[in-house]
Amino acid sequence: LDPRLLAGRSLDEPGMAVVFGAGDTARSIAVSTPLRVMVIEDDPIRRNEYREQWTKEGIHGARLSIAGDTQDAAHLPARFADVVCFDQSITQPTESAVIQAARLVQPNGLLAVSATVPDQAIPRWSVLPPVVQGDLRVARGRPIDGAQPWSHMYGGPDNSAYAGETLGGAEQFDQLDLQWAGRPGPRYQSDRGNRKPSPLAADGRLFMQGLDRIIAVDAYNGTVLWELGIPELRRFNVPRDCSNWCTDGDRLYLATAGRATVLDAASGTLLNTIPVPAPTPDNHWGYIARAGDLLLGSAVAPDAPYTEFWGSEHWYDTKGGALAAKVCSDSIFALDAETGEPRWSRSEGLVVNPTITVNADTVCFLECRDAMLRATDNRRLVGDRFWQNLHLVALDLETGQVRWERPAQPMPGTSLVAMVAAEGRIILQTSNTGVFAVYVFDADNGEMEWRSNYKWETDHHGKHLSRPLVVEGRMYLRPLTIDLDSGDVLASSFPEGHQCGTYTASRDALFLRAGEMAMWDRDSGSATRLSRVRPDCWISTIPAEGMLLSPEGGGGCSCGSWMETSMGLMPRRTGEPEPSP
Repeated sequence: LDPRLLAGRSLDEPGMAVVFGAGDTARSIAVSTPLRVMVIEDDPIRRNEYREQWTKEGIHGARLSIAGDTQDAAHLPARFADVVCFDQSITQPTESAVIQAARLVQPNGLLAVSATVPDQAIPRWSVLPPVVQGDLRVARGRPIDGAQPWSHMYGGPDNSAYAGETLGGAEQFDQLDLQWAGRPGPRYQSDRGNRKPSPLAADGRLFMQGLDRIIAVDAYNGTVLWELGIPELRRFNVPRDCSNWCTDGDRLYLATAGRATVLDAASGTLLNTIPVPAPTPDNHWGYIARAGDLLLGSAVAPDAPYTEFWGSEHWYDTKGGALAAKVCSDSIFALDAETGEPRWSRSEGLVVNPTITVNADTVCFLECRDAMLRATDNRRLVGDRFWQNLHLVALDLETGQVRWERPAQPMPGTSLVAMVAAEGRIILQTSNTGVFAVYVFDADNGEMEWRSNYKWETDHHGKHLSRPLVVEGRMYLRPLTIDLDSGDVLASSFPEGHQCGTYTASRDALFLRAGEMAMWDRDSGSATRLSRVRPDCWISTIPAEGMLLSPEGGGGCSCGSWMETSMGLMPRRTGEPEPSP
């Protein structure tokens, strides 16, 4: 099995393999690679013989086991296996075995059968056309239609909380099947309430940021691929700041102290460190994003990001005061993502971190130009002076030149300020004393299209921190559904139930905590729930890579008896063989 033939996965990575037929092939994969091997064997006598033989050798167990026969393979989840093959002794597999084998291959996984098996015998709905390598016919798993990565805190650098994932058209939980469940549990994270960076997912991998550590798992089967401890990665209260990581699928980019740390996404290997091109030597890396061939960043004071997590006040649910202060950067810049060479930098004012957003070929943000505030050392800003000298700035992504700018005098966002780029518009939103103020601008020229105020639902459990989410002409600002063209309220209710985090979306549904994990059908307005599953207090469940991925996020919550486990759910798709119930 040579994956170089297909530019597919490496057999040196952890994962799961399925081998049809007990014999030397399964044993060889189990002892020479980190893959866990499940064997499908139709002959009950051979099943018993190999179980006994492998037990005597000390290799039978979690790494190598016999799962059953071909009919049992129909109970396995679709598209979960990294490698699927047949024992070398099987040169003419049955049609049902080939169908099941192809069904099990995950996107970019490998399927290998005997070269004597004709191309037309291998189902095209799950694998790309096979090629012959020696005595094997090898194919790669087909990408899932409508699957999209979740590469940044709110899906992409546009902050819309919708990355384009279709999730197979699923609108409720009974259209999803549990794909995997297990590690990590709650102990990798600080607590459910610190409002920390969201998980990321790209190229078949799910990345989770816990307390001073990163864990990467296979998105399609939950295998832990690697983990890494990074104490200086810590960041909380992201609604008043910005996230500290992003990915382009091949690499993971981390904002760590005075540099960006670049990791290989497949292995966690350190590839590069990129210093902050900062106004002062002690600046740390604040904002970080990938856009085009650029790595965007900002320079912050070392004490500006929120790193405190112990104690009830670090739930960061306050409506105002010091823990609602907005983190601001001294500069914003762009580097070549490959080389780290500077492209441009701007330090005309203090950049308001939670507003930095990328719209196609433009980067937008609020900039505070108050000279007195800039002269102080404080970069967590509150108060009237902060709100009285703001400008909305749009820079050309490639050159850093100003495309347009305008004075901005929004209602002071004592509780929250956020900015989203979506559907040719820039959406600025602030939150203060019972009211959301929304300002919508044309992304091309900065002209205001409309503005409006909307009432909060309540002032606690994160509802005063609600932020815009945009999907296909509708803006969701809990508890409202708003027409993006006009600002008219289309509906004024979210799913009922205890809530404290924000929300994410696939094309057809929103995902949020409403008592338990809720999936809200955008068209019908009905909500279904996963019993005893609780997300964290900001974002821990993301629709990405053709799945709904939900790393454990509820640890530490005292308001229910939750299953503290990570899980992935796969939509049932028409036109493909279905597993047995």
